[in-house]
Amino acid sequence: MPLSTHVKINAVNNLSTARYAAGMGVAMLGFDLDPASARYVPPARATEIANWLAGVALVGEVHHPAVDLTGYPLTWLQVDNEMLLAELAGAQLPFIYQLRPGTLAELAATEPLMRRLAPQVSYFLLESDALTLSPAVLASLAALAGQFPVMLGFGLAGANVQALLAQLPVAALALPGSPEASPGLPDFTHLAPVLEALETEE
Repeated sequence: MPLSTHVKINAVNNLSTARYAAGMGVAMLGFDLDPASARYVPPARATEIANWLAGVALVGEVHHPAVDLTGYPLTWLQVDNEMLLAELAGAQLPFIYQLRPGTLAELAATEPLMRRLAPQVSYFLLESDALTLSPAVLASLAALAGQFPVMLGFGLAGANVQALLAQLPVAALALPGSPEASPGLPDFTHLAPVLEALETEE
């Protein structure tokens, strides 16, 4: 069954998660391209995973300059600073721009940046380890999502995701990838409730 909105899974690094997400109708899978990251996926591994999938967009998650995209089967790029937008413009791939506000004031302050970058960016991914979905945060998110293509990446759970979609005009959602408990044994504890809540009958 399809999902009721577009969903991206971040930092996928194993085939089990990729196949589960694709089977659930997820639109995008992200690969961390930072060799220093614990969730780094090298080109050969990304290609191996991609060969098992169909109909899913593959996103290169870039955090540092001079990244080498050679060998990656990417259809999107995700960056977190303007320098990378300029550096990777030659790749001619659509961009997701990642923002991580830590306070309500920082969330509200993203509006001028979004307005400036909107011509270059297809989605603005909003993630936060500190913010909760308080009434004030929800109001700020609603204001931003009413103007820009926001991809919401925090505060999501199976119990609240449909209510959030009814309240917020977000363009997409983003969820963290699931690690494998051991090789071949995935843990979908956090993914499954949200994706199952998003399933539709259409």
